[in-house]
Amino acid sequence: MFRVFSKPQAWQSVRAGVVALAFAVTIMGANAQEAPAPDRSSFPDSDSNPQAAAPAGDTAWQSGYLFDFSTLGPASGIGQTMADSGVYLNGGETGILAGNVAGGAKQGAVFDNDFLLEVDLDMNRILGIPGAAMHIIVDDRVGGYYGKFSGSNTLTPQTFGPNEVLQFQELDWDQSLFDNHVLLLVGRQSPVQDFNSLPIACNFVFTNACSNFTAFFVNDSAAIAPASTWGARISLHPTLETYLRAGVYEDDPYAYSQASNLGNNWGLGHATGAFVPVELGYKSDFPTDPYPRVYAVGGFYDNSPYPDPLFNNAGLRLPLYGGTALNDQGRTSVYAMF
Repeated sequence: MFRVFSKPQAWQSVRAGVVALAFAVTIMGANAQEAPAPDRSSFPDSDSNPQAAAPAGDTAWQSGYLFDFSTLGPASGIGQTMADSGVYLNGGETGILAGNVAGGAKQGAVFDNDFLLEVDLDMNRILGIPGAAMHIIVDDRVGGYYGKFSGSNTLTPQTFGPNEVLQFQELDWDQSLFDNHVLLLVGRQSPVQDFNSLPIACNFVFTNACSNFTAFFVNDSAAIAPASTWGARISLHPTLETYLRAGVYEDDPYAYSQASNLGNNWGLGHATGAFVPVELGYKSDFPTDPYPRVYAVGGFYDNSPYPDPLFNNAGLRLPLYGGTALNDQGRTSVYAMF
């Protein structure tokens, strides 16, 4: 699939002109469109619950858009053999070329690339633990910063940053309890995939809402995917569509500047605090709703220190008098999605 995105008519008043090309490859088996992707906490071939429905709104195992051996299996046998052993392999590749052709700070172009490889392990098949799974996601991002051309730090391709390294995006244990009414996720992860998240927002090239709104992740010190830190999340599902979700995650600024987390930064030595989000909502998916919708309210508390944007350490206004920003600690935010 090759798409060309150009400036719509509504953007004619914007000085910065943008030309963007997005490239994605889709390889799926013939049955990929016949059934929804299974939830990661209840695999389709699981002996313990073969017909379990997946609660909406949680981080879910999705079909790979570059390759997906689970859907290739019926045709090739490779995917089915792996699934019989409890192993699911997915992958994705997205490249975005963005160029500023007029206005903005200056003219120029950058290319940002994101490659992802995911391995999901059905621990019921592997070790006989019902409702359990492990997720291993490795992500590699490279590319430049488009903001130096546009003059905006929000008009950025979704495949940019936060750093250009090969790293673990996810390495965690996923446990489903009480027929999928309680879902636990513990390990290396990012909260932005489970809170204030609108997955459809990532279907656009330029977005400050993939998969969260900018105000959510810039006002705290939590890890932004593909960066990850230690954390735990619990989701309570009275029904498949309704949920109450909460989590606690390590704040680690080093996660954005490190060369890679494949071989280091597995401890808490760089932690500066904790991020605690909560969300209550209703979210439906395509398998059960022809018009999926989301209604949610949530908030978070982050106790890590941060530089005050308005005052210096002498109590004077920072924009007027300069100096060193006052060191503050503790942030609270609330939000609503509909």
